[in-house]
Amino acid sequence: MTSFLPTVSIIFSVVIGNNVSSFGEAIPIFDEVTVDGCLVEPASASDLPEGFELGQRRVVRVHLPKSFKHELASGFFVLSGRKFSILTSVFPLTKSPLDWDRYCVAEEVGINE
Repeated sequence: MTSFLPTVSIIFSVVIGNNVSSFGEAIPIFDEVTVDGCLVEPASASDLPEGFELGQRRVVRVHLPKSFKHELASGFFVLSGRKFSILTSVFPLTKSPLDWDRYCVAEEVGINE
């Protein structure tokens, strides 16, 4: 049944550390991770962090396959030419019968340049 769901490959840019500029500002270091078989859906209000106002921003929920083991606490990805920033990332669900065992919620922050 799950083989009929439309999945996409997404390249996530995740923060793996920080450098410090000569002014003492933190400059994030990103690592690109390609994830095949992601399932994307619109996010519901219950998925959003407490105090987050939706407004006119597009928010999506990206389900990640069980084979993906990286942490997505901060970072971004591009989907259909739009850049999304990760708001929340859920720990893997235990004993999920589906191909996906966790998800992240992300908001659109602009057009990818």
